[in-house]
Amino acid sequence: MFRPPASATPPSPTPCVPTGLASPFAAQIAAVDGRGTLVLNELLNPQAAFEPEASSLHGLTENSTRNAITFNDLLPVLAKLFHGRHLVAYSTFDRATIARELHRYLKDPVRVRAWLSSSRWHDAIPPISTWTGLWSARYHAYRHVKLGSHYAAAANCHLLLRRLQQLAHHRTQTRPHARP
Repeated sequence: MFRPPASATPPSPTPCVPTGLASPFAAQIAAVDGRGTLVLNELLNPQAAFEPEASSLHGLTENSTRNAITFNDLLPVLAKLFHGRHLVAYSTFDRATIARELHRYLKDPVRVRAWLSSSRWHDAIPPISTWTGLWSARYHAYRHVKLGSHYAAAANCHLLLRRLQQLAHHRTQTRPHARP
């Protein structure tokens, strides 16, 4: 599991709300800092169709996002917020959605890789799934547990941060005490 050095910037949970599950674009993005302060919460015009299944979960549609800013409009803000930071997402899905957006606007794989590598991305699913301890004999791995999503990016940021804080607290409570 990721453990930043004491001097590192606290990790920032960064969930996205997508247009769907198959090659989605971002319809909403949010981020909180390691203390839980909301530093970003933007509705986005994905300039793409929403899958009906996605809209039924989060309630966003082409009509409700029509007047929102685009990912490209938000890119300078994201660069300022994300670059040089540790970013935590609940799965690699959020990073992949941002990468897809970057490919669409930057149109250069080298620039996309450089942009993404300017931050350290961490997937919170493996440590949280291991912590819950639900083993799958079928897949020979811990089951990926649901976050308990609200299907709103800001709410998911706070939910993920709380889950990570619970995990950290559990680890400090169960760690054997060092001998004097």
